[in-house]
Order: sequence, then C-alpha cells, then structure tokens
Amino acid sequence: MKLRNEVSQEERIKEHLLKAAISRREFLIAGMGLVASGTAALSSYGKDIKEDVTPAIEKPGEFRNFNQNMLYRRLGRTNLMVSEVSFGGAFHYGPGAIKDTAEIQKMFDKALELGISYFDTSPDYGTEVYFSYLSQKREQCFIATKVNTMSASGARAEVENSLKVMKTDYLDVIQTHYKPQDEDWSGTLEALQELHKLKGEGKVRFVGFTHHSYDALRIALNEHSDLIDTILLLYSFHSETDGAVDIIKLAHSKDIGTLAMKVFRSASETWEKRVATFQADATNWARLNALMDDSTSVAQACIKYVLKNPLLSTALLGMQSIENVCENAVVPKMMNVVMNEKR
Repeated sequence: MKLRNEVSQEERIKEHLLKAAISRREFLIAGMGLVASGTAALSSYGKDIKEDVTPAIEKPGEFRNFNQNMLYRRLGRTNLMVSEVSFGGAFHYGPGAIKDTAEIQKMFDKALELGISYFDTSPDYGTEVYFSYLSQKREQCFIATKVNTMSASGARAEVENSLKVMKTDYLDVIQTHYKPQDEDWSGTLEALQELHKLKGEGKVRFVGFTHHSYDALRIALNEHSDLIDTILLLYSFHSETDGAVDIIKLAHSKDIGTLAMKVFRSASETWEKRVATFQADATNWARLNALMDDSTSVAQACIKYVLKNPLLSTALLGMQSIENVCENAVVPKMMNVVMNEKR
C-alpha cells in the first residue's frame, strides 16, 4: 500500500474525480425521486450523467490549481478541467462594486487558495487591468475574456489589446460577446473565424460564444458548432432560464463546454433587494428553499441549483469581496458531502 505522500498528483486527481463522479450521479438520481428500495433506476438523464463523467475519469484532462477542497468538471472538448465555481470579472457592477486594487488581488489570492482555476472578464467590464495580477500565477489559472467588435479586424485588435493589458502571452478562452439586440450573424462569424486564426497563431487556445438569447445559442450550436468550443449562457433558479437546460444538453451532445452566468441574477441591485425579489416569486423561491438548510445561504442555494445539473461545466460567479469568494467556493464540497451521505 502506498503512503499518501507517495501517491502522484495524477493518481490523486483520478481518485478525486472517481469519488466525485460516483457521488454526483447517485445524488442526482436520488434527488429526482428515482431511488426505490435502495436501487437507482436509470432514466435517460441518468445515462447522460454516466456518459458525462466517464471520459473525465479515463482522461483527467488539463488541471491547473488542483485542490482537494474543490471539485472540477471538463469544459467540453477543450479538455480543460475547470473548478465547478469560477471567478467572474464583472466585480465593478452595482452597489457592491469594488475597484480597490489591493482588495481585488486579495480576492484573487483567496480564490486560488480555495481551488478556483477559471477566471473570466471582458474589456467592456473595465476589469482586464486587474487580471494582469494573474499573469504572475499563470500556471495556476485559466484566463478567459471576450471581444465586443464583431469584425475580423475588430476582434484581432481587441485580443491584441487584452493580451497587452493582462500581461499574458495567450488567452485560454476568447469569446464573442454577442449582445441581445444583435441580429446580423455575418459580423459574428467573421469575428469567430478571425479568432480561429489567432488560435492558429498560439495567441488563444479555445474560442467561445456568449449570448442572452437561447435562440441565438441554438443557432450557434446547430449551425456553427465547428467554430465554438464553449458557450456562456444565462442559467439560474429563475423560471425564465428554464430553456437553459435544453441548450446545455445540446451543447453537451456536441462536446461543447458550458458556463452559467447571472446565477445570482442582476448585480445592479443590493443583495438584500435581490433576495426580496426572489422571495416575492413563490415558484422560484420554492426552488431555492428546496436546496437550503441551516448551513446553506441563499447565494449558496443559487449555486447549488445550477451545479446539480451534471452537464454544466462551471458556474461563473460575480464576487465582490473575500467573504463572497469563501461563501461560494465551498459549495461544491458542501454538495459532495450530501451526496456521500446518501450513498
């Protein structure tokens, strides 16, 4: 028998993934009321779960910042193993906006300490400059950003500027930041094709597509899946994002990574105001209540809601304090404890 300190990191990763995969599968099937007399009945969703986790065990993929206190999922065909909770770069929004450089760096350090490995921003957030701090810790994190100009020249210029501002030689994921009001696909396709040229030049590794519209995401997945490795979509406990489940299944069928945004809804209001809005909608509040107990906060229940979908790659969260980072980062392990208790 090998002593713990004699076990390689690769072996620890495989052991970690196997335990998490088995626990997650049993937990989800039980949660859907499919357990009878101690035997789990396999539904088509259950089969999806099995198919989703097996490749991750056989081929652990690329890890950065692996930590036993965090759980990781495969980001589709990128084969990046990303933390289930990821760090969103829009921390300057709303009444909780934070712009103090030293405080932001402490947030990054705490996130890395807790096993978070995926960090996402955008030029229009005004936060890329803070991400330059992560250039000193490049081997510990995957960095993603976006382009907002839907043309070949515009996309290239934005990528070049992002590399300069964030002081990194390459981006792990670059995404077209497609706005809800945009209807012309020609510019977006031009931008996506240019991003693939940059991929060939080694300046970006993978290309993604973001949108608030599920119709646009469906078009991207059905007609242009050869151009996208990841999608970023609205997904939360709120009923208006129910369509996200079908989009995630579609992306999964094409081995495209999925990232959830606006898990807590809009950051334009105080947290107290948002919670009051949640409570005012009985149907949606019931969704959260089902995931809460004395040890689970409202924010943690929001995260649980999206992470209980095994086909989602990661929850991309806006965090505006070290307390937020700590509160959010523990959710995957909290869920894993519940899964193990149900075994």
